[in-house]
Amino acid sequence: MSSTAPARPVSFVSSGLERVGGILPLFGLVALAAVVVPWMGVIGGYLWARPHYQVMPLVLLGVGIVAASRWPGLGQLRPGDWRIVAAGFAVSLPALAVAFAAYSPVLGGSALLLLTASSLYGLGGWKLLRAMLPAWLLLAILVPLPLGLDQRLVLSLQQVTTTWSSHLLDLAEVEHAVSGNVIQTPGKDLFVEQACSGVHSFFTVLACTLFYALWKRRPMVHTVLVLLSAAGLVLVANALRAFVLAYAYQRWNLDLLSGWRHLAVGFTAFLLTLLLVLSADALMRFFWQSPRTNPQSRPADFPTRLPELRLTWLGWLPLPLILTALALFQFGFIGIEVRDTGRPAAEFEAALHQLDADLFPKQWAGWLQKDFVVESREVSSEFGANSRAWLWKLPEGKAVVSADFVFSEWHDLQVCYRSTGWGIEEAGFANVSGVPVTMLRMTRPGSRYGYLWFTHFDEQGRAVPPSPTNFFDRLDRRLARFASRWFGIADSQPDEELFAQSVCQVQLFLETSKVLSPAEQEQALKQFLEGVEKIRQASLLRPS
Repeated sequence: MSSTAPARPVSFVSSGLERVGGILPLFGLVALAAVVVPWMGVIGGYLWARPHYQVMPLVLLGVGIVAASRWPGLGQLRPGDWRIVAAGFAVSLPALAVAFAAYSPVLGGSALLLLTASSLYGLGGWKLLRAMLPAWLLLAILVPLPLGLDQRLVLSLQQVTTTWSSHLLDLAEVEHAVSGNVIQTPGKDLFVEQACSGVHSFFTVLACTLFYALWKRRPMVHTVLVLLSAAGLVLVANALRAFVLAYAYQRWNLDLLSGWRHLAVGFTAFLLTLLLVLSADALMRFFWQSPRTNPQSRPADFPTRLPELRLTWLGWLPLPLILTALALFQFGFIGIEVRDTGRPAAEFEAALHQLDADLFPKQWAGWLQKDFVVESREVSSEFGANSRAWLWKLPEGKAVVSADFVFSEWHDLQVCYRSTGWGIEEAGFANVSGVPVTMLRMTRPGSRYGYLWFTHFDEQGRAVPPSPTNFFDRLDRRLARFASRWFGIADSQPDEELFAQSVCQVQLFLETSKVLSPAEQEQALKQFLEGVEKIRQASLLRPS
């Protein structure tokens, strides 16, 4: 007679908890994706609008390659200390909420990095976090620099490129002069802006160098040294590039400043820089051999195994609820600054393309129009991809009214005029008859005086004010819009927009040999406002 063990009583509560515990990781992953994906869109759009960050897709590809190369051979992983994971989430998740509310890609990117590190540690402890640290470091270069440091770096690179290329032109005995970031040669000026100064290649070469060093598992000191050598090589290559452009035009009458020739010179300089970086890496390996330089592959019979997911942070019951609440909060801010204009940006730009010389009179309040200039530049140009400029002759100088388009946001012209050699003596901002006007008073060597007024409007012809740069100002205004959108609380500034999709910039620039009197400046401001209205009305017309 055989005996059987008594059947184990089934608890509906315990079985229900087991079922919930089995699907909690899936809910956690979905909720985490709902939080992270909007931020990827925000930061991706922010970076893509800045040409020197457009290496982003290559960096993401490199992160995946480095992470995949570090994954095998870790063995059985164990979850990290839940208290450390909880602390990381307690800091990163509120920071993400605040960053989304204030539209701060810097804070949001930093919070995403902390969230990524906390998640990796929670899944596999220090072993997994250490293994993924190289990929994490490569990802970190996509976090925008704070306090406008990237813009300062751009200007510094332009100045270095201009100075070094000028020295080379001196050695080659090429007649030229330097004004700001402009190399002036007889018959042609070369403005050393982002494309010519190699700002794009600077970021790209550094990203490629870091990826190569991490992928090849170079030691930390080796990696730092090869990055420093890459930075120096890029500066030298960019100076040589600007020198070649100016020398070819001046000595051989060969125009390499635009079109496919310009792209070919830039691409050649970029490839040569990468080859020199690889040579520097090989030279360092020759003098400094390290057992970590060429690591042996991990044993194939020692596979990486994650712990049971429900035993990690993905099995925490409150976490999907917290992540879902954060995702809904972020969703409430999506499109909060975008107005439904009902007019495609392409139509707006097409109307601006049709601006012609007849928009302004030949004689305008004593000014005599002498030329109308149509300019097309690279999309990344600091002066805008397109310009329509009306030039007038003054008794003691010249005047230029220019429509520059299209920008994705309010554009600060101070940077451009500093780059061309003007020193800003005074800057002011005022709302004149509903038009937000920025005014600059400038000087230049040779007793030259410059006066600049500029403003912006969008595809509906509505004024675009300067974007708030203060973190707390942005947070206050976006929260006010959030409250107005979802809770019906009136917004004190219902017509102001923090961002715009398509923006035209209008400027009036006067260059004179004397200081303008207050009355003359007031008259110029009146003509500027009249010019803005003419261009704005023309932009509202449907293109034929």
